[in-house]
Amino acid sequence: MLTWYKHLAYVMPNDEAELDRLDLTHQKLRILLNDRLLLCPVKNPERILDVGTGTGIWAIEYGDDNPNTSIIGTDLSPTQPSCRVLTIVMCERRVPPNVKFEVDDCEQPWTFTEKFDVVHARYLAAAIEDWPRLVSQAFEFTKPGGYAEFQDYDLQYYSEDGTLTENLSISNWINTLLQASRDFKRDPCPGPKLAGYMRDAGFKEVQEFRYKLPIGPWPRDKHLKVIGSWNLIQIEEGLEAFTLRLYTQFLGWRTEEVQVLLANVRKDLRDPKIHAQFDLHHLATFDSPTHVIRQSNEQLRHLPPHLSSPTAVFTGATQGIGLATLHQLAIHTVQPTCYIVGRSEGKVQEIINELKRLNAKGTYVFVKGEVSLLESVDECCEKIKGMIGEGTGLDLLYMSQGFLSFGGRDETKEGLDTLLSLPYYSRLRFVHNLLPLLSRAYFPHVVSVLAAGREGRIYEDDLSLKYNYGVLACANHGTTMTSLVFEHLAKENSEVAFIHVYPGYPLAYFFKYILQPLLTFFETPIDEVSERQVFHATSARYPSLSHSSTSSIKDAGVALPQGVEAAEGSNGIKGSGAYLTSSDYESTGTGTGKLMTGYRERGLPEKIWRHTFHTFKEVRGG
Repeated sequence: MLTWYKHLAYVMPNDEAELDRLDLTHQKLRILLNDRLLLCPVKNPERILDVGTGTGIWAIEYGDDNPNTSIIGTDLSPTQPSCRVLTIVMCERRVPPNVKFEVDDCEQPWTFTEKFDVVHARYLAAAIEDWPRLVSQAFEFTKPGGYAEFQDYDLQYYSEDGTLTENLSISNWINTLLQASRDFKRDPCPGPKLAGYMRDAGFKEVQEFRYKLPIGPWPRDKHLKVIGSWNLIQIEEGLEAFTLRLYTQFLGWRTEEVQVLLANVRKDLRDPKIHAQFDLHHLATFDSPTHVIRQSNEQLRHLPPHLSSPTAVFTGATQGIGLATLHQLAIHTVQPTCYIVGRSEGKVQEIINELKRLNAKGTYVFVKGEVSLLESVDECCEKIKGMIGEGTGLDLLYMSQGFLSFGGRDETKEGLDTLLSLPYYSRLRFVHNLLPLLSRAYFPHVVSVLAAGREGRIYEDDLSLKYNYGVLACANHGTTMTSLVFEHLAKENSEVAFIHVYPGYPLAYFFKYILQPLLTFFETPIDEVSERQVFHATSARYPSLSHSSTSSIKDAGVALPQGVEAAEGSNGIKGSGAYLTSSDYESTGTGTGKLMTGYRERGLPEKIWRHTFHTFKEVRGG
C-alpha cells in the first residue's frame, strides 16, 4: 500500500518501494555519468549541500569518497538510512560521520549559517513550485568561487523515429500526467529551463549537458541499452506512485480506472517497437579561464597601489596584442603609469589620446626608439630610468614587438639579424637594462609575447644563426631561447616573475611562431586575449620564485579563486618563477618534454644567457 508525504506540495509517496526506486534511479545516473558524482571542477570542498537528498545515497557515496568534506542532505521527510532500514541497493552501507541529514523544505527561506562550496540538487521535477526562487537561494548560499550543479528532467516522452504515436496509452497517460502536474503548479519539465534560471540567479559559466534516456533496452548502442533497461525498471516500479495521487485526488479518476490505464501503459512500455525516451538536463557551473581571468582583473581597482596603479613599460604596443593589452590595463587599473616605446610620435599620441579617454587618471608617456637596435634600446631604457626616478620600481615590462620577413638574413647595422633581434635580443636587452627597476617593485613581471609551447630544435653551437639561417630556424631559436633563458633569469632574480606567452593564433600558418603580435587573431578574440595578458601580469597564479611559498603567494598579486593554484613553471615545478602559458591561463606543459628536459640537463639555460650577454658586449661593449 502506498504511503504519502504529509506535505501536500509533493505528490510522490515516501514508502520503501519508492525509496528503492530512487536508489535505482541513482544507479542509472551513475552509469549514465560514468560513475562521476559531480561534473563541476571543485577541489577539496569543505561544505556541500544536497538539496532534496531523497534516500541520501548521493550524499553517502560522496561522503565516503571525500571524508574531509562536510555534507548536509535536506528533504521533506526523514527517509535517509540513519532514519530507516537500508534499501537493497544501499545494503550494509553506513552513514559516514561527515554526512548529516536534516528535515527541511527547500522552498522555504534557507537558514544555514554558512555558505557552501557546492550546492547540488537533482530530479526535483514535479516537486517544486517556484524554481527561480529555489535557484536564487542556491546562488545566495554558494560561496564566492563555489559551484552549483542541477540534474533534472524534461519528462515529455518522445521518439525520434515516429514509433511513439498520440493514440497509444503511454502517450495519453504521460500527457495527462504532465498537464495535471502543471495544473498543480509543479513543473514536470524543469530541465530545459534550468540554465536560464541559473544565469538569472547570478551563476556564471553555466554549462548544460543533455542526455537522452531511452525507456527499455531497444537502443543498439550498448551503453544506452543498459541505461534503457534500468530506466524501464524504475518507471515500472514507480508507475502507480507517479499516477495515483494526481489522477484520483486532482483529476477525479477512480482507482479501478487508473489500474486499467496503467495495465495498458505497461504493455506499451515493454513493447520493443515503441522507442520512447525523455531527456535529462545536467547543469553545472565551471570556472572557465575567461571567467577566472575577468573576475581577477575586475579586482585590480580595489587593491593596493602596486596592483591598482602600476608602473609599466610597453614595447611593441603600437598595434596588435600589445596595444589591446595596454587598453585593458588602462581600463582595469586606477592610475597606471605607462611608458610606450615606439618610432612614430604621432601614432603614439593617437594611442595616448585613446588611453586618456579610457582612463583619464593614468599617465602615458611616449618614448621614441627603434627597438630592433640595441643602441636604441639602451637609449630608451636610460630615458625610462630617468623618468621613473630613484626609489620607484617597475611593476611590468611587457614586450610584443615584431617583424615579418620571408627573405634571407637581414642584418641591422649592429650585425644582428632583424628577424631574431626583435623577438629575442632586443627583448632580452630591455630585460637586462630594466632589471634594477623591476627588482625594486613589489611584485614585478616580465611578459614576452611570442610562442610559448612551440619550442623546437636549435643549433646549440650557432645560437645567433650566422651559419644555419632560415625563417623556421629563427622561429625555433627565438621561442626556445626565450623559454630557457627565462628559467635562468628567474633563478638569478628570484623577486621577478618571467612569463613567455603564446596568445592564440591561426594554427594553419607556419609563421605562427614568428613575431605573432602582427598577425590577425582568428583563434581567440583580441579583447579576450588582451584580458589574459593583464591576468598574466597581475595574478598570484604566476608568482616569482621568492613569492612561491604558501605563506607569501597570497601577497604575490590578485588573490587566486578557490580551486585555482599557482601555475606550473616551465620546469614542471609550481611557482618556479618562469612560466610558459598557452592561449588561456594554463601552462603549456611543454617545458617538461623530452626536448626541453634534454636542453636543461645540458645546461642550455645558462649557456644561452652567457651567449646573450656576450652578444650584448660585442654590440654595445657591456
